[in-house]
Amino acid sequence: MTLPSSRISPTAFYTGAVWLRNGLSDRAFSTFTGNALYAAMWPVNRLSAAFGGASLEEMLTARHRVIDDQLAQSIASGEVSQVIEIAAGLSPRGLRFVRRYPQLTYVEADLAPMAARKRSILAQVGKPTDRHVVVDVDAFAETGPMSVASVCQRRLEPSLGTALITEGLIDYFDPSSVIRLWNIFSSVLGVFPTGLYLADLHFESDLRKVRGSALFRYALNRITRGQQHVYFENDRVAQKALMNSGFDNAEIPYASDVVNASKAPKRSPRQRTSRIRIVIARTHT
Repeated sequence: MTLPSSRISPTAFYTGAVWLRNGLSDRAFSTFTGNALYAAMWPVNRLSAAFGGASLEEMLTARHRVIDDQLAQSIASGEVSQVIEIAAGLSPRGLRFVRRYPQLTYVEADLAPMAARKRSILAQVGKPTDRHVVVDVDAFAETGPMSVASVCQRRLEPSLGTALITEGLIDYFDPSSVIRLWNIFSSVLGVFPTGLYLADLHFESDLRKVRGSALFRYALNRITRGQQHVYFENDRVAQKALMNSGFDNAEIPYASDVVNASKAPKRSPRQRTSRIRIVIARTHT
């Protein structure tokens, strides 16, 4: 199963614009489509926030920063020395992290059209290291040159701790497809001495408690031109699914709890991150 580029591109453009507007990205990542979508979504974000609901812009920024913080901690501790980010889109994370950690190997992977666009952007800014590459991938492929396993075999060192990141990807798929992805990811990470999986996830039980959640879902579906799935009822169900998929340890805390438990700056109000979940799963624990 491959995610059609017509489904993923609007989201990639919009999130790229959000990261740029919030000081997380480089101007080279600016696109006409992203700016247009940002302008179109601005009234929805302001209206939702004004009524105490979930601002899509704030939630996207919060999840990005929390994943950043988790990755930075794992690198600082020596757990992770290389990263592969699946469906990286216009994420600035790879560029920022290789600038911050010159010895880090960072592989960004996406469908061919988006991967080509990302390579063009990085060529404009001047990649700081040959350790930073962008490759084509089919996340659902279990074999062949475009599979995640094949990309890791070609691009990563099997003796080093590895992080695999999927930000904004999981909610595109139904439960059986997500389980299939998690099986692939755990199998890939199992090759390395330590494996860390970072992602975001939404639960039905959480969204029911969020004022403006209907508006939030409507906004997500509008920018993705389709239906996003919110399929796990709670963290216990999702945690069990991750463990059954081959991960040795899995936590799915609220992003706000992750921030509060770390030394990371509390950049976003608690109410804006209190319903965002972050997947932190490991192999070889």
